[in-house]
Amino acid sequence: MSVKLPRFLAAPTLTAAILISFGALAPAAPSAFSQAQPTFGFIQANCAAGSEPSSVVVADFNHDGKLDVADADFLDGTVSVYLGNGDGTLQVRQTYAANASDFTLIDGDFNGDGNLDLAAADEVGKLSIFLGHGDGTFGPRTLFPGVVQVQGGLVAGDFNRDGKLDLVLGSRFDNNVSIVLGNGDGTFQPPVKFFTVNVFDLVAADLNGDGKLDLAASTDGLSAVYVWLGNGDGTFQAPLSNTVEAFGQGIVASDFNGDGKPDIAVIAGNSAYDVDVLLGNGDGTFKRYVPYVIVPSSFNTMAAGDVNGDGITDLATDNGLITQILLGRGDGSFQTIPFAGGGDSIALGDFNSDGKLDYVVTASSVSILTQTAPAVASLSTTQLNFGKVKVNTLSTQDVTVTNTGVGTMVISATTFRQQSQGVFSANSSCYSTSLLSGQSCTITVSFFPRTKGQYQNTLVIHDSGTGAPHTVRLSGVATK
Repeated sequence: MSVKLPRFLAAPTLTAAILISFGALAPAAPSAFSQAQPTFGFIQANCAAGSEPSSVVVADFNHDGKLDVADADFLDGTVSVYLGNGDGTLQVRQTYAANASDFTLIDGDFNGDGNLDLAAADEVGKLSIFLGHGDGTFGPRTLFPGVVQVQGGLVAGDFNRDGKLDLVLGSRFDNNVSIVLGNGDGTFQPPVKFFTVNVFDLVAADLNGDGKLDLAASTDGLSAVYVWLGNGDGTFQAPLSNTVEAFGQGIVASDFNGDGKPDIAVIAGNSAYDVDVLLGNGDGTFKRYVPYVIVPSSFNTMAAGDVNGDGITDLATDNGLITQILLGRGDGSFQTIPFAGGGDSIALGDFNSDGKLDYVVTASSVSILTQTAPAVASLSTTQLNFGKVKVNTLSTQDVTVTNTGVGTMVISATTFRQQSQGVFSANSSCYSTSLLSGQSCTITVSFFPRTKGQYQNTLVIHDSGTGAPHTVRLSGVATK
C-alpha cells in the first residue's frame, strides 16, 4: 500500500509507504477550542522480535498490497522482516545478519528494479544495504564502511535529481552530516561531509517550493532545528537555524495548517519534553515554535499521518512507555491524547486494510495496534461530597474508572479546574496504565482543609476514552 504524501514530500523514485521519523500523551494545557476526541480505540497484536529493536519501517515488500514491517535490532545485530497478513497481524520474522550496533533503518529502491530495499546504519560508521527480491525476501548485506556514526539521522532522497536514490547521514557523536550519492545499482559513492553538527534525526522535503529536496535536522546538544536548502546537484546551502526549546529528537515535515507550505514538528527537551511545531513560510524559513507537552523520556520517536480520518495531519509520538497522539486541528495547532502500546520506535500504516491508519511500535516485541471500536470511560460517580470535615483532618474517597468499551484505554493524568492549594489532591496507579475492555482502576481523592470554610473544585481525568476528558465535581465543608 502507498500513502499519498503532500507534494513537497514526494521525492522522485522514493517509494516508502509512509514518511516516518524517529520520534505519549500527558495533556497539553487546556484549550477553549479543544476538539472532541476521536471515537476509536486500538486493539493490539504482538509478534516476537529480537532483543532490542531500535528502528522500524513500514512498506509493502512483496507487492501483495498488504503492509509489511522491518526493524533493526541494536543488540542482536540483525535486520528482521515481518510480512503482513492484511488483517492487522504479522507473520514470523525473517532475519538477516547486520551490524551489532545498527540503530537506524530506512527503505527505498536503491537499485532501480522496482523492489524496495533496506538501508541500515550503525554507531561505528558502517552502512549496510539489503537488496529486495520483491517477494519479501532480501539478499545478504553489502557493507559500506567509512560513513558517519549514525544513531537516528538517516534519510533517502534524490538530492541531485539524477533519478537515483541518495542517502544523507547525520551523527550524534562526531559532528558530521554527510551525503552519499547513489549509483542506481545499490552501491554508493564515498561520503561527502557538508556540515559539522551533532544530529539526532533528519527529514527530507522541498521546504522552499523550488522542486529541489531540502533537509531539516533535530540537533543533539543544541536548542535548534537546522535547515539546509538543496541546490539540486547533491550540495546544500549554508544552514538556517531555528530555535526550539531544547535538545532535539524525532522530527517530521508535513502541512499542518493546510496552506500548502511544509511545516516541521520536532520533539524537544532534556528532562521535560514537548513537541515543538514550527509553521513554514514557504521559503525555507519558519515561524517561532509552539510547544505541546508530552510524557518525558530519554528517547522519543514520532510519525505523521491522518490518524482520525478528518483530512488533517496528526502526529504520533512514542517514548518507550506510552504512545501519544496529537490530533491536528487544521490550523497548525494540536490536541494531545494518550493511547496504549508504548515502544522504542513508531510508524503509521493501514495494517488491516480498513482505510484507517493504525500504528506499529517496537519493544521486546513488534506490536501492531489497529483502530477498532472506541474505549469508553465509565465513572463510578461524577460527584464526591466530603461533607463536614474538621480543619487539618484528612478525608478520602475513591472514583473507579472502568473501560466499558472495546478498545484499550489509557489514563495519562488528573488535574483540577481550579488551584486546589493542597485542599484537594488525587493519587492513583491508573496513570499510564493500559485498561483493556472491562478492566478498572481507582483514583483516590483527598480532602485536607487547613482553614474553616466551604470548598469546591472539579477533578479532570485525562483519558483516551470517548468524550474525554471526564470530570468529577468535588465539595466539602471545613469546620473547627
